Amino acid sequence: MNAVLGMSDMLSEGELNVEQRHYLDIIRSNGVILLDLINDILDLAKIESGQLSFEEVDFDIRELVDTVAETMGLRAHQKHLELTGHVDSDVPRTLVGDPLRLRQVIVNLLATRSNSPARAESCSV
Repeated sequence: MNAVLGMSDMLSEGELNVEQRHYLDIIRSNGVILLDLINDILDLAKIESGQLSFEEVDFDIRELVDTVAETMGLRAHQKHLELTGHVDSDVPRTLVGDPLRLRQVIVNLLATRSNSPARAESCSV
């Protein structure tokens, strides 16, 4: 779903007529709602059943943050926000953990922040 949203954001940067832009906006807004709903349902079901588990794999934290910033960047730009990703130099490049869950948390925090009525002009990951 994130890939669909990212591709629709990229498509929105191209030349579209009014009708095409309208349909693309519908796809994007419903995609965001659907993604949030899917994630919430899956997590709630896993939590309630006691089956929420976390992977323990090596992953590149800088690559993860860059990917999230790139994916969410176009959406932030459309809301007149600047989104940057930065990992402190003291943090090791490779971490052990669950990159999918961490990505989900970061995306949800950014989505919540960018939808906040009292939002700032910039947001950092």
